[in-house]
Amino acid sequence: GKGLRHFSLKVCEKVESKGDTTYEEVANELIADLAAEVAAGTVEQLHDEKNIRRRVYDALNVLEAIGMINKNKKAIQWKGWPS
Repeated sequence: GKGLRHFSLKVCEKVESKGDTTYEEVANELIADLAAEVAAGTVEQLHDEKNIRRRVYDALNVLEAIGMINKNKKAIQWKGWPS
């Protein structure tokens, strides 16, 4: 499915590919990616932008809690997959 788990993986992949990023950058890119999927017909609808931003925020907090990223004010730094 395209639920929260799938979305969290997208957040994780986005942060990993960038190395150093910000919440705003990750959220904006995922919103653009989802809009492109809607336009291509691979996803039925674009969720509310506020909902997407909230999910990004939640996913980043989980990644921080399990030690995969560091958050310092607005900066996000990829640390790696847990061993």
